[in-house]
Amino acid sequence: MEGSSPNGSAHGEKPANPLEAAFGAKDTAFRIPLIEGCAFLSTEFPPITWLVPHFIPKGALVFFAGEPESYKTFFAFALMTRMDGLQRLFDFVECDMPVFNEVLPSSRVAFIEEEMNPAFTQQRLKKLYGSGGTLPDTFYISHSSGIQLANPEHLKALRAIVVEKKLDVVFLDPFVSVAGVDDESANAEISTMLTAIRKQLIDDPMVNCTVVFIHHPAKNQVGRASSLRGAGEIMGKADIAISFKRSETDPEATITVMKYRLEDRTKIPAFKVQFRDEGEKTSIVLSGIDTDKRPDSLKAKETQEEELVNKMTAIFPIAGCSKRDLAFLMDTTVNTR
Repeated sequence: MEGSSPNGSAHGEKPANPLEAAFGAKDTAFRIPLIEGCAFLSTEFPPITWLVPHFIPKGALVFFAGEPESYKTFFAFALMTRMDGLQRLFDFVECDMPVFNEVLPSSRVAFIEEEMNPAFTQQRLKKLYGSGGTLPDTFYISHSSGIQLANPEHLKALRAIVVEKKLDVVFLDPFVSVAGVDDESANAEISTMLTAIRKQLIDDPMVNCTVVFIHHPAKNQVGRASSLRGAGEIMGKADIAISFKRSETDPEATITVMKYRLEDRTKIPAFKVQFRDEGEKTSIVLSGIDTDKRPDSLKAKETQEEELVNKMTAIFPIAGCSKRDLAFLMDTTVNTR
């Protein structure tokens, strides 16, 4: 049914901007509008609504970032196919994490895929739903459209689709293909593109759409994956940035909230998600909470430093020099308690 979304305002008539009266009439001259703090606090904005309760809000710029095969797209599929007002995000929950206990609200969703074979996408969706499962009629998909959001005409076309279908959220995969910038490490180009996306799709009250980019890291000169390409502008512009790291032994990913503008991101602990193949269906399982949120590189560095201090203490004992003193002299951060 093509009606207004339960998650936000209707996409028909454009609602009045709550700050328009305070800012005054628009004209062609550039001005910096100012509003008194008390007037700003008394301004009535539409209430925040949720696509995933207490995790992903409506009207946000979101990045899923991680190395290839870290289950970013599979997790995105799980989100998209469960936004029907009937299901929770996870099929099974094996740890206490109340943020994911609620049923996901019904939302209108589009998935724009620019690299994956359509047959592979279909197979993944069928595995998530099992035999006989059907997708909600509020879910749309596009393959190999050639969209490049740095092109104003392409962004205009995406906005038209969002308004026409009354979409609440658009997933775009992968960022490098849909961005359409000459050099994805060029912060200025990425900044311009993301600013335009915010204005056209997110901040405009007529649209108020959430945009989720699925982003794969680049390889640096030594062959290791960097955390984010164009990281400065991506982290600066994003409302929410979420990293994915695949376990080396299990079909499991650790998902960590790197940035969260609504509140303290540490309130959402890193969590582990398993994708269990049960024949005709793949189940999504919240399998645990990762209590140590430090980056793996820092964990490895601290482990190496501690091993080195222990060896130095054993091989070269210094009278009156404690392990703490030795660690200080070696300029390490070893726990010497």
